[in-house]
Amino acid sequence: MGWITLWLFPFLLLLWSLAYQLILGIPRSSSLWPIAVPTVYLWIVDTLALRRGTWVIETGTKLGFYLWPGLEIEYSFCRVADDLIDNAADCREAREWIRKLRMFLDLSYKNVEEKALLRDHIEFKFPPEAHSALRFLPTSYLSSKPLYDMLDGFEMDLAFASASGEPSRYPIQTVSDLDLYGERVAAVIQAPQGPQVEELRLRLLDRAFSIYADAKGAIEQLPDEARGPMRVAVESYMEIGRVIREEGYRRFDQGPSLLLLPNLFAEAFQDLGTSLEAEGVNLIKCEPNYHLWFGDGHSFELSTDLARMKKEIEKWEGKDGFERYLAFLAEAHRHYELSVTHVLKRNFTSLLSMARPSFLKHLIELHPFESIYSRAAKYFWTERLRRVFTFASMYMGMSPFEAPGTYSLLQYTELAEGVWYPEGGFHKVIEALVKVGERLGVNYRLSTPVSSIALSTDHRRATGVVLASGETIPADVVINNSDLVYAYNNLLPPTTYARSLTKRPASCSSISFYWSLSRPVPELKAHNIFLADEYRTSFDSIFKDQQIPTEPSFYLNVPSRIDPSAAPPGKDAVIVLVPVGHLVPPSPSNPNTTATPAQDWPRMLALARATVLRTVLARTGADLGPLIAHERVNTPADWEQRFNLDRGAILGLSHSFFNVLSFRPKTRHPSVKGLYFVGASTHPGTGVPICLAGSKITAEQVVGDDGVAVPWGGGEGKVMEKTTKGVVGREGIDRVEGGGGCFVWLLLQIAVLLLAVVGAFALATGRGGDVASLGGDSGAWMNLGKDW
Repeated sequence: MGWITLWLFPFLLLLWSLAYQLILGIPRSSSLWPIAVPTVYLWIVDTLALRRGTWVIETGTKLGFYLWPGLEIEYSFCRVADDLIDNAADCREAREWIRKLRMFLDLSYKNVEEKALLRDHIEFKFPPEAHSALRFLPTSYLSSKPLYDMLDGFEMDLAFASASGEPSRYPIQTVSDLDLYGERVAAVIQAPQGPQVEELRLRLLDRAFSIYADAKGAIEQLPDEARGPMRVAVESYMEIGRVIREEGYRRFDQGPSLLLLPNLFAEAFQDLGTSLEAEGVNLIKCEPNYHLWFGDGHSFELSTDLARMKKEIEKWEGKDGFERYLAFLAEAHRHYELSVTHVLKRNFTSLLSMARPSFLKHLIELHPFESIYSRAAKYFWTERLRRVFTFASMYMGMSPFEAPGTYSLLQYTELAEGVWYPEGGFHKVIEALVKVGERLGVNYRLSTPVSSIALSTDHRRATGVVLASGETIPADVVINNSDLVYAYNNLLPPTTYARSLTKRPASCSSISFYWSLSRPVPELKAHNIFLADEYRTSFDSIFKDQQIPTEPSFYLNVPSRIDPSAAPPGKDAVIVLVPVGHLVPPSPSNPNTTATPAQDWPRMLALARATVLRTVLARTGADLGPLIAHERVNTPADWEQRFNLDRGAILGLSHSFFNVLSFRPKTRHPSVKGLYFVGASTHPGTGVPICLAGSKITAEQVVGDDGVAVPWGGGEGKVMEKTTKGVVGREGIDRVEGGGGCFVWLLLQIAVLLLAVVGAFALATGRGGDVASLGGDSGAWMNLGKDW
């Protein structure tokens, strides 16, 4: 405050010297309003916040006086004590302030008839800025215990400095001491520092997370109006704890830190009038793409480098194997280009959308009725390479033995366009989009849970959203980005269609580990895939039994391998994703049984952790267990509770043939006007780049329904073909020829062929001199056939 005053003083002096007469002449009514109105406004806001439980006043700081019902007056003794001790030059001075404050409390609570001693103690022992807070401390209304406890907490903090290097002198030796410390230092502003404190901090956090784990179930049992705010409050504090736990580590991405289909990201930013580079997003190419580890001790590197791939493939399938690999790429290339043009950039609003000639003529080429594995088996003749080129179906949450062959495009985009990493983590892309939105006037309300989508009285139009706090935000258009199945069943009135969505096949879930390692592990690359020896059996366990395989395949990402800022110097950050079955709700007819074997998640979690550590050690030689300094875990229950994902399915609804295109839930609600959907469970499907493409489809649908032109000049039916993009107007050796010319040449060839056939028939019948007469004789063609 002193520095602020010093900074303002020259300006205030100038203002006073030039306009003091005017200032003194301002009517009192005019000068009181600017002070009174904001003050009353803040009183009202505080009243509403206290009544709703947004924040509370600790009992120990209440005076028992109310400005009006709901707005209680509190005292500032704790703040004064904090400032005196925190601003002390050293521990000795801090202890002296504690002694003076304790003496002040002794004098205040001893009912001394003569208060002169107390007044003298305040005046001579404390600085002037503390006098008012101490003089007006209402000891007749307050218990002395919380005040003395606070001073005891300060002394416990100072005891850490005294015990430096001598653990036996620590003020905390038992769990009871730990609880007492947590209670006393809750209001302390400056936490103790030093290496000895780290162990204590971790013990406190472990205890907090243990209590949090026990309380999660109880929070879910609260009434709807209380559950949302309580969940937000608790999760906010737990997120602070997670960040403290991972201090020095970049915040972990929730999923794989890789960016695919980079052209879709570039297109999205271009449509917004900017670019990734302009928004400070730096994409780093991962090379190689993946390192695959097999149980027999061998490994395989997937790369965009054709020379490297030639060497890897010929190692297992010889020269012919590489030729078949190029043929596989050619087919996957067609899948990719056709899908981008006719699926990712087109909406499928009804079954008739699938009857578009431009789509139907390519349907067979997309191989939707064959599995990825069966298509790969035509090109790769060893089981090893069939696994190498089919595991990516897990990105769609599907088994390679069931995923349509079209999805070989996933492997293609990695092999042709590469795997990329946004420097600083995937959230850098999100931050860039947020900044663009803010420049365009978007107002983001974070940590604001929505309890329902507001509808008109006849349920035919969306009118806004209702927050968990009870506030309604009116809107002409509502776009839902939460899990679609959750939205239909929790944010909208119940319907038969909403219930049917919960019975549709869903994608898999995952057990995800986020590990902070105490040192780098050079044996691991940036992106690692560990494939199960029992490949097909492992997928059946996930997708048919909704379990975890005895020996699961899993993905292990080391973001700090490519981005050093992901972990502190000399350490590593690791993300492990173990695919497992989604949650299976109890059968309505018998809540105690399910159609699949019982899901024992504690056992499955322990199995996942043990298998990952054992497999990594056996295949790479890296023993991760002793290096794990901190761990976070997301289980299917966490995905469901924290992110509202139906059945904990991390990739939304399944992508089987009858769950995509026109069969997938629509981007526009069928009966509620002004309500739209975007995300994994609507068209075109799951994955960040696919959802990004879907957001453009939905945006074009919204502006189209409103009769507004698409601002980026696109729109359905206006997709620019890549074969002609950027080549119009080229001349000389860069002039593009072919295309239409080839078509004309083909017609000429067909015409010549027909003439040759007719001429041959004519010569065979001896009528070569008058071919035209064949058309005039009704029986000539019959005779010609007989003669031939």
